[in-house]
Amino acid sequence: MQAALTREEVVQETRAPQTRWLGYYLLLTYPALLATMGLLLRDVGEIETAGAMFLGAVFLTYGCTYLLPLAAALGLGAWLASRLGRAGGWLLGALAIGGAGALQFGIYLDAYLHHVFGFHVNGFVLNVITTPGGLRATGGNNSTWLTLAAIGAGLVTTQGLLALLAHRLAASHPLRGRARWLALAAGLLLALGLGERAAYGLARFYRFPPVLVASRALPLYVPVTFNKLLKRAGLEQPRAPEGLRLSEQIRLRYPLEPLARRADAQDYNVVWLVAESLRADALEVMPRTRAFADRHALRFTHHLSGGNGTRWGMFSMFYGLYGNLWHAFLDERRGPVLIDEVVSRGYQLSINTSARFSYPEFDATLFSAVPRDRLHESDADATTGWSCDRDNVTRILDFLDGRDPQRPFFAFQFFESTHAPYSFPAEAPLHDDYTREYNYVAVDMQAEAKGLHARFENAAHYLDSQLNRLFAGLEERGLLERTIVIVTGDHGEEFMEHGRMGHNSQFSDEQIRVPLLLHVPGRGPAVVESLSSHLDLPATVLTALGVSTPAKSYSLGQDLIGAAPRSWAVLSDWSHVAYVDREHVATYSLQGFDERQGVRTRAGLPLAQPQRFEQEIQPRLMEIMTGLRRFSR
Repeated sequence: MQAALTREEVVQETRAPQTRWLGYYLLLTYPALLATMGLLLRDVGEIETAGAMFLGAVFLTYGCTYLLPLAAALGLGAWLASRLGRAGGWLLGALAIGGAGALQFGIYLDAYLHHVFGFHVNGFVLNVITTPGGLRATGGNNSTWLTLAAIGAGLVTTQGLLALLAHRLAASHPLRGRARWLALAAGLLLALGLGERAAYGLARFYRFPPVLVASRALPLYVPVTFNKLLKRAGLEQPRAPEGLRLSEQIRLRYPLEPLARRADAQDYNVVWLVAESLRADALEVMPRTRAFADRHALRFTHHLSGGNGTRWGMFSMFYGLYGNLWHAFLDERRGPVLIDEVVSRGYQLSINTSARFSYPEFDATLFSAVPRDRLHESDADATTGWSCDRDNVTRILDFLDGRDPQRPFFAFQFFESTHAPYSFPAEAPLHDDYTREYNYVAVDMQAEAKGLHARFENAAHYLDSQLNRLFAGLEERGLLERTIVIVTGDHGEEFMEHGRMGHNSQFSDEQIRVPLLLHVPGRGPAVVESLSSHLDLPATVLTALGVSTPAKSYSLGQDLIGAAPRSWAVLSDWSHVAYVDREHVATYSLQGFDERQGVRTRAGLPLAQPQRFEQEIQPRLMEIMTGLRRFSR
C-alpha cells in the first residue's frame, strides 16, 4: 500500500503541474536559440581550426548565457505562480513564451543588423533606426516593419509550441529521474566555458588572431585576460606570431584593391612628428614652429583628431579609418597601407617614440611591418619625457647624416613632453606660475587647472625648441625641398574648461582639436580655415607620393590638397562614435545608451531640438555606419 503523502508533499504535488514543465521548456528553448544564433555565423567566412574550435565552445556556452536572465525570471515567476493558483500558471506561461520570444527576436535582429551593417546592436544603431526618418535612411520602409513583425510573431509562436511540448513531456517523463544526465551536461558546458575563457586569455597574450577574430562573432562577448599573471609566471609576450601572414586573416578586407602608382610618382622623404596631447591653441606658445609654418607649410586652423585618446588619434592619422576599428586591426595585426607602401618602396626607416611601442600596441598595428631594429623607444619615465624628446631628435639628425642619400627615408617621432605631468627642463620656463607637483591623486584639478595649463604650455614651449632643431636640420642639409613634413598632435587636452581634466573623457573642442602643419614640396605656405581631420592624412601623403588608387579603396578620408573641403568629420573613443561639424557634436554609444549619448553644440551646450537635427543628419549617420563596415568581410 502506498504511504500517505505528507501535507508538504500534497502542496508540492498540487503546485507541480504549474511549474515542473519549465525545466523541459528551457531545455527545448536552448537548441531553438542555437538555431537562431546560427545566423550570426554566416559572416564568419573561412576560419582556421583553432578559431573554429574556440567559436564552437563560445557558441554553445553563450547559448546558455543568453538564457540565464530568462531562467532567473522564470524562477521568480514560478515562485509567484505557486501562490496565485490557476491564474499564476497562465501568467507564468505568458512570461515564458513572451520572454523567450523576445530573446529569440533580439538575437535575430542582432544577426540581421550585423549582416547588413557589420556590427552588433548598440546605442548608435538603435538611435539611427528609431529616430524619425532613420529606418527610411537605411533603405527600410513599412514593409520592413511588417516583415520584422511577422518574424517576431513566428518566433513567439514557435516558443508557444515548445511550451505545449514541454507540458506533455513533463506529464509523462519527469525530469527528476534524469538529474544525473542534466548534471553531466551542465558540467560539460561549464568546462567548455572555462576552456574558452582560458583560450581567449592565452590568445590575447600571444596575439593569436584566429581566436581573437572569432570572439567578435557573437554579441556581448566579454573577454577575459590575464597578461600580468602569465608574465609573472615567466612567460614572454611575443611581438608577432611566427609565420603569420597578416593580410590573410578572416575578418578584414583592407585595402579594397592594391595600390597603384602614377608614372611620375615622386619618392619624397617623409618626416612625421606627433606630440602627445598637443591641443590646437598650443601653437600660441610655439613661435618657432609657427615661423616654420609661415615660411613653408600649410597651417590648418580647424583640424580635428580622429578621437580623444592616443589609440584613436594615431589610428585615424595612419589608417584614415574610424578609431572604432582599432581592435579589429590589432587582433589581425594588420598595419596601414601607408607604411606598407614606404616599406615596399625601400624607404630607410627611423621610427622613434619617447614612450613605448607596446602601449598602445603600435608595434602590432601602425608599425607591424617595420623591422624591429628600426623601432627606437625610450626607457625613461614620464617625468623625463622632455629629455627623451631631446635625445630622439638627436637620433633623427644622426639618422639623416648616416643614411644612404640615394634612397628616400621615412622618419617618425612621438614626443612626450606635453603628456601629463607635462615635463620640461627647470631652467627658464615660459610661465613661472605653474603647478610644481603633479600628483594625480592629491591634486585638486579644479583649483589647479590654471597652474596645470601653465605647466602644459611650458612643456609645449620646450617642445617648440626641439621641433625647431629638426626644421633647421632639414633646411641645413638641403632636404626640405624633397621632404613632406607633418606636425600635429594625437589628440588635445582639457583643463577643466568643460568639467574634465586631460583627455579620453568627452568630445570637447579642447580634447579633439589639434594643430596641423603640412609641408609638401612645391606647395607654398598658406592658412587653411576649413574643417580637416586626421582621417585625411593617409590620402594626402599617398597622393603626394604618386599613388593613383582612389582614397576610398583604403581610407575614409580625402586628400587635403586636392579634394573639396569637408563639412563634417567622425571621432571615436573606447565605446562611442561622434559626428562633428563646425557647430555640433552628436555622440552615440556603441555599447548601449549612456549619459554621454546626445547632441550638443561645439561649446558644450545642449541643443534645443536635438531630434530635428538628428533627422537632418540621417544620411551622414548612414555614411558613418557604412564606413564602420566598409573594410570588413
